[in-house]
Amino acid sequence: MMAENRGSAQTEFGNNTRSKDDYSMTMDHDADQNTQESRDDSTHTPNSSAHNTDEDDDSGDGRSSSALASSSTLSYKERRREAHTQAEQKRRDAIKKGYDSLQELVPTCQQNDSASGYKLSKALILQKSIDYIGYLNLQKKKQEEESAALQKEVAALRIIQHSYEHMLQHQQANPGPEEARLTDEAKFQVVSMN
Repeated sequence: MMAENRGSAQTEFGNNTRSKDDYSMTMDHDADQNTQESRDDSTHTPNSSAHNTDEDDDSGDGRSSSALASSSTLSYKERRREAHTQAEQKRRDAIKKGYDSLQELVPTCQQNDSASGYKLSKALILQKSIDYIGYLNLQKKKQEEESAALQKEVAALRIIQHSYEHMLQHQQANPGPEEARLTDEAKFQVVSMN
């Protein structure tokens, strides 16, 4: 009888186990259907979207969304800081390259740098460059004045040459007595007076 009780208990236990399993499977199946129906309903509503909205983010765990926003904000700030640092370094390198080029071009900067053995300061490079540009402007003005004076002299010599050629043609066309002819020395005196 005890064996029968055990067998019936096992059968009951087996039935209980099956019924519990059946119950949990039924519950899982019902939950899956409800979830699927709610998904189907949400995709057919005009105001719904497949992506999360701000309301969906707020309804979830507040810490995870704020932590995500905080980490993305930090990474954004870090990226922005890094980009700024790179841009600033690029600007500094361009300025340094400009000063080095300026120092190579200006002779007074080269003389002082090699003579003293010290690197010139940026302020001194700028000052010497300004002085040298001023010197070049004075030289240019002086050369322009000399050029203008030479051009005037060339124009005067052309006028004298033209008048001399005119006098020569006139003399050749009207040969007169020898005394009336102008000597080369007299012609030269006329040319040199002008």
